[in-house]
Amino acid sequence: MNDHHSFTGGIFWPILGLGVLGSVGSVSIAISAGYIVIILADFLVVLILLPLLLRSRPKLLVKWGITHPADERLAAKGRVLARKMGVRMPKVYTISSVRSRSASAFQIGSRSSSIVISDKLVEGLSESELDAILAHELAHAGGKHVLGIASITIVYSLASVDFILLNNVVKTSMLQNTIVSTAGLLFLVSGTFAAAYMRRMFEFEADRIASKVIDPGDLISALERMATLNPVSRISGRRGWVVSHPQLIERIEKLRRLLAVAGS
Repeated sequence: MNDHHSFTGGIFWPILGLGVLGSVGSVSIAISAGYIVIILADFLVVLILLPLLLRSRPKLLVKWGITHPADERLAAKGRVLARKMGVRMPKVYTISSVRSRSASAFQIGSRSSSIVISDKLVEGLSESELDAILAHELAHAGGKHVLGIASITIVYSLASVDFILLNNVVKTSMLQNTIVSTAGLLFLVSGTFAAAYMRRMFEFEADRIASKVIDPGDLISALERMATLNPVSRISGRRGWVVSHPQLIERIEKLRRLLAVAGS
């Protein structure tokens, strides 16, 4: 089974395309005008952001005592699900709920990804619920969602940095400078909104992909259990343009609709 790279029905590509147009345009202006400082700034942005966004650094996390390799039972579960989903098996780690401050799971890294699950979640979920959470995180890995968010972040960051710097080095009319600086701020703000929006969409996509290999009812049950295990329930959660995760109730409702369609 392989249902990856759909990027939520194509919404991703126009969002990325707008950022690419902005970054390519601003870089082209800088190169044609010979503004070396802007070209160097672009290089630094890519050099700093790429490792931060794409690398999981599991060995470093273990060395610092932040995470620990998962036990064989959990790792075996991951291997079985990875084969079913046609995903390269990421390393699985656990993190102390004291450090993470919540019962949660997340996937980090792109080319060499890792899945981190809090010990509180491992202890609090049933076997089938744990399978559902692992399948969800594997769907993130298989869907290259980290790479998708990194791409959006980098192209919008390049565009915003370039236009803001161009405003400082290009001395033309006040109107032109205002347009350039406004473009920089717009790319900065829209890039923040775009990345948060796509993170929310990727959560729904991961639920949908995971539901093809596990019972959606188990994922619903796992999400409900997560809400009770956390100190502050996230069943309703926060709303807003820059919130990176949808409300748990939204995910549960979508999963229930999937169940209803499958049962009809």
